[in-house]
Amino acid sequence: MLANAMNALAVAGTAAERYRGAHGHWPSGLSDLVPTQLTQVPLDPFAEGQTLSFVSGPSGAQRLVIYSVGPDRVDDGARPRDPVSGRGDLLYPLD
Repeated sequence: MLANAMNALAVAGTAAERYRGAHGHWPSGLSDLVPTQLTQVPLDPFAEGQTLSFVSGPSGAQRLVIYSVGPDRVDDGARPRDPVSGRGDLLYPLD
């Protein structure tokens, strides 16, 4: 399942990069990527029936994070996964 999540993050991240190249700015949400970059927003394998999540950086920042809730199945709001405890989310940061 971890590999599926990482693949979904890479697909969404690549689509966001393509969007940025076409529009000159990051999307305001993953739904902006549909249907021009993606046919649908990828599902989060660790959050049954839910899509990957998205947060942007502070106002004016050119940063975007796409994330999965990860193996602990808790949405930590894009807090990086701690490799020791396993808590936190799987991130795909874009600058």
